[in-house]
Amino acid sequence: MFWNASLRKYRIGCFDVCKHNWVDDVSLPSYYYNHDDQAKYLGFGVINDRLFLSFENLADCCIDMCVMEEYGVQDSWVKLLSVPGADELRGGVVAVSCF
Repeated sequence: MFWNASLRKYRIGCFDVCKHNWVDDVSLPSYYYNHDDQAKYLGFGVINDRLFLSFENLADCCIDMCVMEEYGVQDSWVKLLSVPGADELRGGVVAVSCF
């Protein structure tokens, strides 16, 4: 189970529902750590059995969506798509739907 467990910084906490305890956080993409002032978290979820994260890339004025190819491996985050025009979408509702 995952959710945004933010304490002034974005992170994805992980709770083991079988063992009833918190385990290590899931690493965010290295881009986020290197440019945390230029990335605004939008959402996360699961797509094709993989964790995904979407965030607004303030430097490039786009919305990026990444998936974690191998669970728990920070370097396995791969950018799936980048939607330009984030500055035009700001203030609206942005949702990514994948089927």
